[in-house]
Amino acid sequence: MKRCSRQWPGGCAARTLPFSRTPWAGRVEKAFWLARERHCNGRLEIRMKVDVGLVRVLKGVLDALVAARRSPGRGLLRQQARAARRLRTDQWLAALDRAVGRSIQRKQAAADLLAEMTDLPEVAERFHAWLQDRDLAWRAEMIQRIGERGLQQFAEGLNPALAGDADELCQAYALTAAGELRSEVNLPAVLKLAADPNMPLTRRLVWALKDYAHPRCRSALQRIFKTAADEEDRVITAWGLGRIGDRRAIHYLRKILDDPP
Repeated sequence: MKRCSRQWPGGCAARTLPFSRTPWAGRVEKAFWLARERHCNGRLEIRMKVDVGLVRVLKGVLDALVAARRSPGRGLLRQQARAARRLRTDQWLAALDRAVGRSIQRKQAAADLLAEMTDLPEVAERFHAWLQDRDLAWRAEMIQRIGERGLQQFAEGLNPALAGDADELCQAYALTAAGELRSEVNLPAVLKLAADPNMPLTRRLVWALKDYAHPRCRSALQRIFKTAADEEDRVITAWGLGRIGDRRAIHYLRKILDDPP
C-alpha cells in the first residue's frame, strides 16, 4: 500500500496518511480531513461535516434574499438575520463566505444580511474591513449601505473616502452617506469640501449640507445660495437654510410655492 502525504493547513508540518491510490481513496481522504480535529499554530481548528450543512443552510438564507430582488424588505432581512444568529458559531462567517462563493448577488445579499447584525463584533469588523476594500466599487457599495441603513458606528470610517483617498465614486457616496447619518465626526470633512475652491459643486455636496442643516453649514449654504447657477441647487440650499432659521431663504421658498408671506 502506498502512502500519500498532504500538507496540513496553517503552516503545520506535513503528515503521512496510509491511503492507497484506489478510485475511492480521494473521497475517503476528503471525509477524513473534514472530520479531523487538529491543532495548528497553537490554535484549535475544527473541520467537521456539520460545516457543510451550515454552508448549505446559509446559502438558503442568502438565496431567499436574492429571490426578493435587489431591495428586500426590512421584515425579510430581520427574519433572515434572526435565522443567521441561531446558526452563529466560531466559523459562521467563514461558512457564510463559502455560501457566497463567486456569486455577486449572494455577496450583496450577505452584505444586506450583515447590516442587520452589526452589533456582533465579528460583523462590525467585517464592515470596517469593507471600508478599506481594494475593490473600490465594492467599497462604494458598502459606503452607500452604511448611509441607507443609518449605521452610525461606521460614520468615522467614511472620512478617508470624504478626503478623496479612494476614487470619485467612493467620495460621492460618502457625501450622501454623511448627509444621511448627520454625524458630527463627518461634518468637518464635509465643510472642508464645501470650502475647497478646487472642489466642483456637486448635487451630492449640496444635499449633504442641506441634510445636516447645522449652524456650522450656514456660511457654505449662503454662499451656494447666492452664487449657484442651477436653480435646483438654490432651492436645495434654501431648504437647508430655512431649517436653521434663515429668513431670506424662507421668503424665497414661500415665493416659489406662491404662499403669502
